[in-house]
Amino acid sequence: MKKYILICILFSNFLFANIILENGSFNSLSLEKYTQIYIDESSKLEFEEIKNKEFKNSLKSNFTATNSAIWSYFSISSLNNVEVFFENIKAGLDFIDVYIVKNGELISKIELGDYRNINLRDIKTKNSAFSLNIEANSKYEFFIKHKSYSSISTLWEIYSKNSYEELLSFRSLIWGFFIGTIFILAFHNLFIYFSTKEKAFLFYVVFIISSALYQLLVNGIFYEYFVNIDLNIISGLNWIFAFCTLLATLVFHFFIIKPKSKLSFNLILLAIVLTIFALIYYSFCFKYPEIRYSVKYTNMVSFFAMFTLLFTSFLAYKDREKYAKIYFLILVIYVILAFYIVSVLIGFFDYFENFWLFVPIVTLIDVSLFTIILYSKLKEIEKQRREQEHFILSQARFTSLGNNVANMIHQWKNPIAQIGSQVTLLETTYYFDKENYIDTSKEVIPHIKDSILFLKDTMNDIYNFYRNPLEKESFFIKEQVDTLLRILKNELEINNIRVNLDIEDIEIYSYKTSFLNIIMILLENAIFQLKTFKEKDRKIIVVAENLADGKIRVLVEDNGGGIAIEHLDSIFSLNFSTKSELGSGIGLALAKKLVEKRLNGRIIVENRSKGASFTILLTV
Repeated sequence: MKKYILICILFSNFLFANIILENGSFNSLSLEKYTQIYIDESSKLEFEEIKNKEFKNSLKSNFTATNSAIWSYFSISSLNNVEVFFENIKAGLDFIDVYIVKNGELISKIELGDYRNINLRDIKTKNSAFSLNIEANSKYEFFIKHKSYSSISTLWEIYSKNSYEELLSFRSLIWGFFIGTIFILAFHNLFIYFSTKEKAFLFYVVFIISSALYQLLVNGIFYEYFVNIDLNIISGLNWIFAFCTLLATLVFHFFIIKPKSKLSFNLILLAIVLTIFALIYYSFCFKYPEIRYSVKYTNMVSFFAMFTLLFTSFLAYKDREKYAKIYFLILVIYVILAFYIVSVLIGFFDYFENFWLFVPIVTLIDVSLFTIILYSKLKEIEKQRREQEHFILSQARFTSLGNNVANMIHQWKNPIAQIGSQVTLLETTYYFDKENYIDTSKEVIPHIKDSILFLKDTMNDIYNFYRNPLEKESFFIKEQVDTLLRILKNELEINNIRVNLDIEDIEIYSYKTSFLNIIMILLENAIFQLKTFKEKDRKIIVVAENLADGKIRVLVEDNGGGIAIEHLDSIFSLNFSTKSELGSGIGLALAKKLVEKRLNGRIIVENRSKGASFTILLTV
């Protein structure tokens, strides 16, 4: 009975904005409905003047950036002695002065805020926080001055010791998970970029890193853990990374939709230019912090960029571009969530309980949604790559066939001419010197047979080159190299190129046509290099040997001066050629593909003392 009487007495004494705590049931409590506000437009009033001002209830607890100081007031009483932890719901407030009055007497002033050294605080956490031992049956009044270059939240929450410790542990877990997920996403997509060279993946990485850094900055993680960085720099980076994120989003958007209409292109370009100007403008905030109050103007840039994202993606959807429908839906979700979060952070909407948890979750949802469109794009890239490989193989076969037929025609010129002249000789002898016809026939016919046999052998070489391209078979390396040299005989002789062979007696079971194609490509590249850059003593070396580890090494080397160092890393890239308009950029790319996919080996290029050396390593 006494307990209830005491509660009634205390309630009557502390009716005005007073909170009564009962230790047995208290865990956490939002002070929003108990807080009253006074706005000091001069920002110069001290505590002694403020305590006599009239504080009023306010419909909002989150205010846009202002030069004014915003004061809040609430009072607390307790039925028991209790330790209470107070925390402002918003990280990133620059200056907070807490004046604590006990039973009408000022007992403490606590300086908080991100422009104050965290090491001087009793509670070293990202939000402004302090603790207080509240004595039973005493009234504690709190006058709190808020001053910041960004939005200001006057919403405070109170916790018991156990509840606050659990909250801090949970926050560390969530932000650790957030950072780890962002790191994995960034690393994964960076790897995809280096594999595909598709710029959308690169700017997606920039987007998620910028977005993550902005959230870590604006939510006080940098302030809590990087205590040696200048506080003005940490505060200024909020604005820098906010617009870096926006810029990365716009560029990423550009490479996703690849605008075809002039209107879309100009809108995106304008949004990018305005964002860059805002970024440059805020780069001066480190020296002139007061320019951060211009946020109400630069917000127009952010909202225009959001409109541009939605409008241009809608136009792409109307034009039935690839991925446009799903991308438009993703952007709608992203813009709505981003608009809401930004509106809260800049003070348009009020904070709510556990808003800090909402931010990393929504950020992860946003960046994950974009991976859907990137996954679709990756599937399309893979499809195009397969189609391109198929085209390359087809084109390479026709190109190789054309080259080989051309070589065959060159080699057939002499034997066909010889057969023609010998037939003419027989015909002439028959009509004008019949007495010697038999003797002449005995002498000429063996030469005709030799020429025909040469033509037959050349035809067989071409046939063997293209026979059975899809099945494995056993063959000797030296026999196949000899076949290629016979096909290239005319080209080698015309250009005075010697070929030195050092080939062991090696038989392998593999795709013979693929092997022939590879060696032919390397020989033709060596011939081109020699006749273009070497005037005399032209030489090609072909080596095939068994290695100690059970592998086979096939080497094709020339003395034509080698490959420019800057071209070595790109020499096997598709559509890359050092032959200018004389090359297609397909040959060596095809050779690498055939070695890796058909022969299950690898090919290495390096410069030796006199020229380029291509080494093929095959597993038996």
